[in-house]
Amino acid sequence: MDFSIDISSDSDGDEEVPFAVRVARKTFGKKPSKEEMKKSPKRMKVSSSAFSDSDCDLPSPPPQASIHDSVAVTPPPAFISPYRPSTQVRISPPVSTLPGTEELLPDTEELETEEFGLGIKSLSSSSSVMSRMSSKSSKSSSNSVMVDNAGKENKKTKEEKELEKLKKLEEKLNKQKSKDLDKQSSKALKEAEKVTAKQTDKTEVHKYLLVVLDPSTVSSPPGSEILNLLSNPPDSKAESVFQFSVEKLPVPESLCWRRKILSYEVTDGQVQMIENWQEEGRALVFLSADDLADKVKDGSLRSWAVNAKTKLGGAHVTLMVYNYNAYFKTDKNAKERVRKAKVRGEDPARKDLAVEKVSQYKIEEALVSLSLDRIADHLTFDKATDKGWKDCGGSVFHQTRAVAEAPLKLKKGLSGSAGFSFWAKADGKDSVAPKNLPEYWKQVLMQVSSGVGLEKASAIASKYPSPAELVRAYSRCGSTKECEDLLASLEVRRTDNILGGTRKVGPDISRRIYLVMTENNPNAFLSKK
Repeated sequence: MDFSIDISSDSDGDEEVPFAVRVARKTFGKKPSKEEMKKSPKRMKVSSSAFSDSDCDLPSPPPQASIHDSVAVTPPPAFISPYRPSTQVRISPPVSTLPGTEELLPDTEELETEEFGLGIKSLSSSSSVMSRMSSKSSKSSSNSVMVDNAGKENKKTKEEKELEKLKKLEEKLNKQKSKDLDKQSSKALKEAEKVTAKQTDKTEVHKYLLVVLDPSTVSSPPGSEILNLLSNPPDSKAESVFQFSVEKLPVPESLCWRRKILSYEVTDGQVQMIENWQEEGRALVFLSADDLADKVKDGSLRSWAVNAKTKLGGAHVTLMVYNYNAYFKTDKNAKERVRKAKVRGEDPARKDLAVEKVSQYKIEEALVSLSLDRIADHLTFDKATDKGWKDCGGSVFHQTRAVAEAPLKLKKGLSGSAGFSFWAKADGKDSVAPKNLPEYWKQVLMQVSSGVGLEKASAIASKYPSPAELVRAYSRCGSTKECEDLLASLEVRRTDNILGGTRKVGPDISRRIYLVMTENNPNAFLSKK
């Protein structure tokens, strides 16, 4: 098949036709003139150009236009010239009149074009192009809208990310803030614990105790010395200086102690220190010997002491009696002067006769009665010629020091004795090891009477190794007399002389030991009535 195109004879007279137009005419046919269109009937111009898909050039049979109106051609290439107008394509099977040529001809597309329809088709193609462009523009606009929406979504996600970052930063700041607060609170808590622990420190206790004195106590004879020793202690140490305050107290000539107690509480992570003042359970009442003798004489000492204890809140009261020996010395001197006057045959002085002193026995009996009844104990003082009232002031200072150190000593005592104040430590000198219990039992027996020496105690301990064994032996006796004489005939080997020998425990020691081991009455006497 010949695919060459002759373009050399496409000229209308002398008029020059452009190369592209000549190619288009040859390809699609020459447009007839108006006269020819009127003369000739309508017929279809067939384009016979084709492009083969096969690699070999085979001879094609001559076309038979009389039989068929369409020409079978090979499909056009994928690229179509933009100058070529769009045509209506109808695909039909290949037709051949010659036998044996079906295999030689390739598959073709049948193109049918009508005459004078190029303009309409071009218009349709332009409209299709416009529709394509509009569809493209609509697609581009829709794509732009989608891009805008995607941008908005991206913007939203960015804003959300920024919000999440801000939230995370805020959480981080809050965590850091809470950590700082916890650190500060723990630090403040440790400082508060340190401050509260100093209340029982031996070198800091003087800062938390206040000595309160009644004005009449300060004006009493030992008052100035008391204030002097509180400000200038005997050991001249800073931790021994105590603060004092002069206030009106319920009982005249009294002295009490007031302790400052520091505590803390934690509220909302903040540590707050709390300061409270507590009255100590001890008090001193100063009393002259003359006033004491008057109260003993009229019998009002006991009621006065009870009333003072009640006014001081039930505190432990100690009576500080001053000029005690001077009182009795005055009485003794008056009596001596009266005696000497009688010896000389003179009349004694009226002041010596008017002195009616209460005896020392009665005063001491009254004071001991108050102590036994747990109302008040007492201390007596006198003014020394060289020291003055230094003994009285020193006693007040030492009692103040003891009150200040009382919590520390109580804490040590409880921690060392496991809560029992009577328990003796195993490493103390007063403790008794289990291996020394027989020796301890001998010591108990020797305390019954001075007649129970080591020899008698050893003899009893060898017969009855423990108190329980001795008590069981008493329970087996039939009468009290038998119990009292149980140990009387027990032999004791002598070790105090060379000759040796034996002796008896004796009935008196046997009876005393029996009473010690079995008597329930605490007021019973060991000696015979």
